[in-house]
Amino acid sequence: MSRTKKRLIKLALVAVLLIAYGAYVYYQNNNLISVHYSISSERIDNDLSIVHLSDLHGKQFGRANHVLRAEIESATPDLIVFTGDMIDAYNSKYLPTVQFLGELTKIAPVVGVLGNHERGSGMRHDFRNRLLAEGVHVLDNQFLSLEVTGNELTLLGFDENIEVRISNNVHAPLLAELEDSPHFRIVLSHYAHEFAQIDDYSFESYDFDLMLAGHTHGGQWNLPWMGALYVPDQSFPPKHTRGLYDERLVVSAGLGSRLIPARWFNYPEVVIVSVEPIDNR
Repeated sequence: MSRTKKRLIKLALVAVLLIAYGAYVYYQNNNLISVHYSISSERIDNDLSIVHLSDLHGKQFGRANHVLRAEIESATPDLIVFTGDMIDAYNSKYLPTVQFLGELTKIAPVVGVLGNHERGSGMRHDFRNRLLAEGVHVLDNQFLSLEVTGNELTLLGFDENIEVRISNNVHAPLLAELEDSPHFRIVLSHYAHEFAQIDDYSFESYDFDLMLAGHTHGGQWNLPWMGALYVPDQSFPPKHTRGLYDERLVVSAGLGSRLIPARWFNYPEVVIVSVEPIDNR
């Protein structure tokens, strides 16, 4: 075989591998899945379904995010929450995300908090105000009371500036006040590691029913059978990457990606949390 033919075969193999890799990356980043977690509580009277979105980073699943909306609608949620980084700090086109979240209010009440990318974008306040105008509840170290399917809910949403909370203990009086609520108590925070990994400031020492968080991207790059090796702001190996922990912390692996736009062995996900009542009569 001539050198020219050998070179062409090598080039062809490289091209096939690159195409296969590109197809794999595209599939990993666009094969949207739903993951389900179930908890129970004596603080609700009727079944409660919560859809949890996080870390969209301005990504579109189909035109106007119709694929993502269909996935959410199929879950028939009673409440939709988001936990930050719905826009990307390096992309100024955030109006489609505003419109998308506004459209979701036609399905169920939408409540959320912002993340570090909203802060870093320089568009945080405009983004928040536009969401409020769409009927979306954006909590900024604030409480919200809702009645959903006959259940009384108290939600506490934290500002994404974790450095401020650690330095002046902003969160402690808010979490203490949440403990006094007789209703089903939900904490929304962008950062999963606040639950147990900020020492004396960790949220786990407070009494609430459910915490929803993101930021981890599920590690973004996972290894088969090993999972995530690295998550920002967490120790090695990371403790809270995705899933249900301690029966009251749910961490979303998110929808989009950061830096290099690729997820490996880590599908974008819509999280569905089912809360069932406990009958103590």
